[in-house]
Amino acid sequence: MILSNEVIISGKLEKILLHPDVKKRCKLFISQSLNKGKINKDDELRNVFIIIIDLNNLKEKELLKKDSYIKIIGEIESIHDLYINGAEDEFAIRPKVIERIEI
Repeated sequence: MILSNEVIISGKLEKILLHPDVKKRCKLFISQSLNKGKINKDDELRNVFIIIIDLNNLKEKELLKKDSYIKIIGEIESIHDLYINGAEDEFAIRPKVIERIEI
C-alpha cells in the first residue's frame, strides 16, 4: 500500500531520521518556524522527532511553533514502516527502519 501524504518531521535539523524508501521518494524542504524563524538551541524538544502524517488531506498541523521543522513531501512505501504514537494521526518511523542522513 502506497500513501501519498505530507509528512512533517520535527527535531534536530542536523540529524534527520528517514526510511530509505522515503528518502528516495521525497524532497527535503527546510522551513523556518512560524514564530519569526528563530531556533532555540536549548529547547529539549529539538531532540525529539515527531512525524505527523495527514492521511485525510487535512490542513498541515503546527507542530512546534517556536522551532523550525522539516517538511517532507513524498510517498510512504508502507504503513508497516510506521507506528502509531498517541493520536491516530501521529506516527513515528519504526527503529528498525531508521536511517540517519546529514543535511
